[in-house]
Amino acid sequence: MRKMFCKKRLASRWVAYSWLVALAAIAAALVCLSCQAQRVAEQTPTAAAPAPSPAHAVSPTPAAEPARDPEPAPPEREADFRFVVYGDSRSGHEVHERLIKLILRAEPELVLHTGDLVRDASEALEWRTEQILLGPLLAQCDFFPALGNHDLDDHKVPRAFVQLFAIPTRNGEPARFYSFDRGGLHFVALDTNIDVGPNSPQGRWLRRDLEETALPTIVYGHHPAYSPGPHGGDDDVREGLWPVLAAAHVVAYFCGHDHLYYRTMRDGVWEIVTAGGGAPLYDPRHKEVMLPGDVARKCYHFCLLERFGREIWLRAVGLDGKPFDAKRLR
Repeated sequence: MRKMFCKKRLASRWVAYSWLVALAAIAAALVCLSCQAQRVAEQTPTAAAPAPSPAHAVSPTPAAEPARDPEPAPPEREADFRFVVYGDSRSGHEVHERLIKLILRAEPELVLHTGDLVRDASEALEWRTEQILLGPLLAQCDFFPALGNHDLDDHKVPRAFVQLFAIPTRNGEPARFYSFDRGGLHFVALDTNIDVGPNSPQGRWLRRDLEETALPTIVYGHHPAYSPGPHGGDDDVREGLWPVLAAAHVVAYFCGHDHLYYRTMRDGVWEIVTAGGGAPLYDPRHKEVMLPGDVARKCYHFCLLERFGREIWLRAVGLDGKPFDAKRLR
């Protein structure tokens, strides 16, 4: 009987001991969880108050500079006027044909070409090919090209150029530079193969023309004033033409010659090199000429411009039909 009592007593002690061990384990687990929660709280970033500045005890200015607002989108309505600018198609007929199809889809009222429609202006076959390629475009909208260096035959305007396009005349000869109004804008086509300085015949004409218009003005020619491409900027255009454009507050100057896309603003005037119409492409190798915010790209493309009231919007469109650059020019 005594032996049985001892066994029961041992069993009771063992149960009590087991409960004590279980309680100790639970307490240890709770302590562990508390420590872990404290570590998580210490590692979690909080919106701490900014450090006091010398001028104020508490400064409301955040430590990080706020992000700039993104470029606003064009108005979500039909444009008042739509036109296209591109250039340097030359002998890249397959690419040129694809771009023409995309341009037709955009339904512009006007197309400007920055020059170098052909590779060799003395070859009649090249002009005939260009006439076939441009046929659908010429049937849909007005087409006004500037003269590129490859469009001249022995420094003269070839007869095929005059026959293909409705170029204005001056003194019975095809005008190498001219202007016109369309869609609430003033357009000026220049011949940068000849002198564009302020005291040249073209320069004097340009100054008078810009003085006589009150419309926002788009100027286009072949040679750029600034370019990261292998040709680089043309000294005569940069030194002789650019100050005139800046003084007249021209909206933009479109050009070609370096076979790439480049957008920059200099002296308040936008310059867009749009020379991805089919000729072999160039690398924008001279990055040193670029300013912060400039955009350069080696690609085939065209520029779609839309006017919404006083605003003028640019979209550069690649061969895939998608814009790769967009900017409000005015």
